[in-house]
Amino acid sequence: MAIAAQNQRNDAPFKTQLKPVLQLEGLDELSWGWMEGEPKDLEPVKTPLKQLLGAWASGNYTAAAEGGESAQAVFDRSQSALSQVLKHGHRHNLVVTHGRTMRILLLGLAGLPISDMDAFGSVPNTGVYVFAVKDGQYEMLFPQVNSCQSEEDQEEERAICQNAPQSE
Repeated sequence: MAIAAQNQRNDAPFKTQLKPVLQLEGLDELSWGWMEGEPKDLEPVKTPLKQLLGAWASGNYTAAAEGGESAQAVFDRSQSALSQVLKHGHRHNLVVTHGRTMRILLLGLAGLPISDMDAFGSVPNTGVYVFAVKDGQYEMLFPQVNSCQSEEDQEEERAICQNAPQSE
């Protein structure tokens, strides 16, 4: 079964070849609220983004941009979506989503708490992760094996996270 985020409908060419396809809102990318679609390296987004990432880095996972979602909200909905996927009982499942949502979803698959959000580093939108499920437990077989995210983009995201101010 192929499972795609709602906003991946037009970006998932596999959809015409794999059936059935289940689209789950729980796999949609984190909503960045008013920052959505804005260049992250320019003001007025740069400072608020650093503050939000800093809040998450210091353990405030309910912090969110105005009109956006928190990391905790994405964690909760992505885990719920994963439960929906597993209820279908298919042996093989393909999940397509965006980088931040995938990073948060990987936490649940690996049995890690949301405090380990950076355990997988920069997760690109095109990253491929392969898990096996045995007795209800997930085992990562292959970490990122495909990425069209440039090394420059990965370095930029790491720099933003490392330079994020700590929230009080």
